[in-house]
Amino acid sequence: MTRSARTIGVVGGGCSGALLALELAERVEHGPSRIVVIDSSPRPWRGVAYGTSSPSHLLNVPAGQMSAHADRPDHFVAWARTRAPGVTAASFVPRALYGDYLADVVESAQAEARPGSSITRIHGRVVSIHRSPGAATSELRLSDGSRLEADTVVLAIGNLAPATPRFAISAGLHRSERYLGDPWATPWPETGGGSVLLVGSGLTAVDVALEMEDGGFAGTIWAVSRHGLLPRTHRSDPGPPIPAWSPAPSRNTIRTILAELRASARARGEWRPAVDALRPHAGEVWRRLPDAERRRFLRHAPWDGKARLRNPNAATAARRSPK
Repeated sequence: MTRSARTIGVVGGGCSGALLALELAERVEHGPSRIVVIDSSPRPWRGVAYGTSSPSHLLNVPAGQMSAHADRPDHFVAWARTRAPGVTAASFVPRALYGDYLADVVESAQAEARPGSSITRIHGRVVSIHRSPGAATSELRLSDGSRLEADTVVLAIGNLAPATPRFAISAGLHRSERYLGDPWATPWPETGGGSVLLVGSGLTAVDVALEMEDGGFAGTIWAVSRHGLLPRTHRSDPGPPIPAWSPAPSRNTIRTILAELRASARARGEWRPAVDALRPHAGEVWRRLPDAERRRFLRHAPWDGKARLRNPNAATAARRSPK
């Protein structure tokens, strides 16, 4: 390793950390880089989303749009076919398979790193980051007492664990051994053949229900949410792709973006093609958005394509039984 190599500390080794490490390793025009990823997960490069082992947890984006390399859009599909020959660009494959893909491409990048550059993973947890006034580097302190000096630090920590709802605190539910505040925490409490209440009816609730079904749960799963909405399924034929999105400054408003989605929905009965056209430019569009527009987006973010139930204030229940 050359002494001139920059050290880039990446906190988090899930999907975002993995893809960032790949991108940084390929940017040789900026000089050699020592990329150090610090992650506490027992399974590298998968994170929460792709660390699942449930075969029913699928990507909600077609395989043809999930390549880790922007210049090789068919890379993931070609890789997936070596594991499952029937995969096509339109397939919705298990998320666990995509986790294996991320791990494989990062390991390949580690082995093929350009001279002067490297990707290293440290299994640990960062507890603090400090940069003294006028200092050229930041100090990352890990829970085991070790330290890392980095020229640049990137936080790729994903979503934080959900906060405990106020009703659970006021009723004392959060102290029960049968209360699970984080659906991705393990182990789950034993449920037997009774009933389970899911607070929320979005994609996470669907994941939980599917995982319980995979485990043979034969009881009743109740899902309750404020709006009574359920995720919609993808259409099998969304129609031809719409023209590529042009990230011109005049289009960088939330109103314009939503208008594009609504126009696609009116013309095709499907808004997802507009999102697919925007996806490659999302980072640039976000960077160009004024702060006021960013705040507006965060206030009104859920364009989530959920279907309204007949009684939006009612709980929903489904009987789950082993397949």
